[in-house]
Amino acid sequence: MKHSIYLVLVSILVIISCKEKTEASTEISPIKSQKEIINTVKERTKDSIVITYFPKEKDTFKLDTLISKNNIRIVLIDTYIPDSYVIDSFEVEKGLVYEHRYRNAKTDVQIFKDEKKLVDTSFVKESFLNETNKELIKAGNLHGIWIKKVNNNIIDFFGSICKPDTDWCYDFYHTYDLNEDKFVTKEYIDPEE
Repeated sequence: MKHSIYLVLVSILVIISCKEKTEASTEISPIKSQKEIINTVKERTKDSIVITYFPKEKDTFKLDTLISKNNIRIVLIDTYIPDSYVIDSFEVEKGLVYEHRYRNAKTDVQIFKDEKKLVDTSFVKESFLNETNKELIKAGNLHGIWIKKVNNNIIDFFGSICKPDTDWCYDFYHTYDLNEDKFVTKEYIDPEE
């Protein structure tokens, strides 16, 4: 008889506790306005995106060189374009997004012959849109333009546009002929590939 009373009491407690949980879990929260939802998302977004810039500092690099035998002076100035980035973002865990912002660069080129300025121009990745595809221009960075060689009145520059953290690149020669006063771009093909 004691077991029966005990069993009945335990059954009643189980039923009551289940009923309380069911009632508690079916509560409906009030509908949030669109403004409240947007503010909630903004707050979550501020805390859940980790932004990293590459490079961290906006340094300027200047190369000023004189080729004395030809009396040619070449000035290259690499700078970063303000508020212009290639952005790569990825979610590490639910709600935590890492955003890498790779700064877009430009190279200013000045060429002098006998102290007379022949060229004063700037190159950005879009300057080479006709030589490579639009997808790479959108996803990549101009890594720079360097002097490859100077031979009489022909100056060969070397440049590279690459998607950050990949091997997807467009490497090129950018040749300036002082006699014809024009640049010609030609893709660089690595002989070892």
